[in-house]
Amino acid sequence: MHPDFVEQAIPVFGTRNESLPQKTRTCAYAVVTNSEGLVAAVQESHGLHLPGGGVELSETPVQAIHREVLEELGCRVVLSGRIGQAVKHFESDTQCQALYATFYAGELGETVSPTHEHQLQWVRPEDLFHEHHAWAARKALQSPMTTP
Repeated sequence: MHPDFVEQAIPVFGTRNESLPQKTRTCAYAVVTNSEGLVAAVQESHGLHLPGGGVELSETPVQAIHREVLEELGCRVVLSGRIGQAVKHFESDTQCQALYATFYAGELGETVSPTHEHQLQWVRPEDLFHEHHAWAARKALQSPMTTP
């Protein structure tokens, strides 16, 4: 079989609670690394996250990353390749959410807005709040990417 037709296993983090209503959300994140083996992160209310977030209905994952990085860090991002996808299940209020996340490697570009939501922090992959973010960060630090 041609390698482009072989489906890659998508890692799943967390456990789906079948007894709760299910809610899904598509997300996309930039994994920006430095020469010291650290990754770019932003501080949210419940921990450190990769820059990125929800994909709007009218967006592609790449467009969402560009918008989110601009909102969160006030700068552009240059994406260099796709790291992969992962699913994260977690309980929130009275539902079980499933985040379908796509991760891209990238570099931070020029600052274009002096006002933004967060300050850039450089952290170790294991310092990230979500285990699927840490998985993507470790993967980016270990292997070459596929083109976006």
